[in-house]
Formats: sequence, structure tokens, C-alpha cells
Amino acid sequence: MTFFEVSDLHSYYGASHILFGISLKIEEGTLVCLLGRNGAGKSTTLQSIMGLVAPKKGSIIFKDQEIKTTPPHEKVRLGIGYVPEEREIFPSLTVQENLEMGTRVLQKKSKVRYQWEIKDIWEIFPSLKELKNQKGGYLSGGEQQMLTIARTLMTCPDFLLLDEPCEGLAPVVVKSLGRMIVEICNSGCTILMAEQNIKFAMTISEYGYVIDKGTIQHQGSVSELKENENIRKYLTVSAA
Repeated sequence: MTFFEVSDLHSYYGASHILFGISLKIEEGTLVCLLGRNGAGKSTTLQSIMGLVAPKKGSIIFKDQEIKTTPPHEKVRLGIGYVPEEREIFPSLTVQENLEMGTRVLQKKSKVRYQWEIKDIWEIFPSLKELKNQKGGYLSGGEQQMLTIARTLMTCPDFLLLDEPCEGLAPVVVKSLGRMIVEICNSGCTILMAEQNIKFAMTISEYGYVIDKGTIQHQGSVSELKENENIRKYLTVSAA
């Protein structure tokens, strides 16, 4: 079975051609990073997969099913979760209420590998349990990032798209978040993470793609990418 594969994807913003034939293949149960500078096409790739940007050409296969033209809400029902860079939590709702909103997106799905419950969220994100009655608007940036990931998990995805999860976060928070992302993957959730922090991404990922100007420039295992000095010109090195 093909778990997830993108082939020759072309996407536009209006008349502007942004993605030029993107191709990715992701095996079930893996954590894959999509690396690139700001403006390279990382977010557009995830948004195109999710259907928030409509690709003009190409193919998107998920669990042997063509989903390029499938609406975003139907992709959620199929088992794809999307965590946007903007986080978009509900600031006037408490942490627990935000999580409960995730459960209202759809009924529990019988064919997913893992059925997430709030008790599972508390195990991975213990700090959120301590803040369960705190309103989202009063959380720190790191706490909001954890909450938006946790809320997406409540929709029980088999495939999770993470857009710049450590953007704007302190190094100590980034390190903690990395451990949580690995734990989510170990639960059986396949992850594609768009990230410009090379050190962070390569520490937790198994395989990577390097994107620049809307095209894939390099791909390979993390160890292969680390040995390839040519990829540095496409990336912004972060000390975090």
C-alpha cells in the first residue's frame, strides 16, 4: 500500500507559480522533515496537501486513494491532521475546551491506528494538564504550540502535517517540543514537518527533503543530508 505520495505537484497563488513539480514519498510510521528557508515553498506544500491551496497539476495519494481535489474537511475524516504555523487556538476557551473542540470535528474513526483521548494528551503534554483551566489567550508561545498540536491529535490523525512547529520558541522549549513530537510519531502517527531549523529537524527526523524556490533540491536520510555540504546553501542554519 502507498501510504502517502505527492507527484509533480504545481501550485499557484493567483497568477504566481509557487510550487514547480514537487514530489515526496513518505512511509507509514516515519518522521520526515521538509527543510528550507522562508519563502522556499514549505508552507505552500503543506497547504496544497491539505487542500487549503488548490494544486493546478499533479497527484496526491493517501492510503492508495487520490485526494488532490478532496476538500480539507474530508481529508481530516480520512486521517490527515494539519497544524498551521499561526497556531489558531481559541483564545477565549480554556485548554481543555480547546481540546474538546478537536473531538467535535468528527466522530471517532474506527480505521485509524490510535484513538486519542484527553488522558493521552495529558501524558504527552503534562504541562497542559496543569493549565487545563487556563484560557488559551494567556498561554505562552510554547504552550500555545503544544495546545494546537494536541488539539489536532484529538481528531485522531494517522498523518500529521506540522508547519514550523518551533518558530519563535526559546531553545529550551524547542528541545522539549522535539521530544513530544518523537513520542507522537512513536504512537503510530506518521509526520511530515516543514522546518527551517536544521539542527532541530535533523535531530528528530529520519528522512528529509530540501526545498528551494518551489522545487526539491535534495532528499535522503538524515545521515546522508548531514554529510552533504551542498545543501547548506539552501538552508538557514539555526543555533536552537
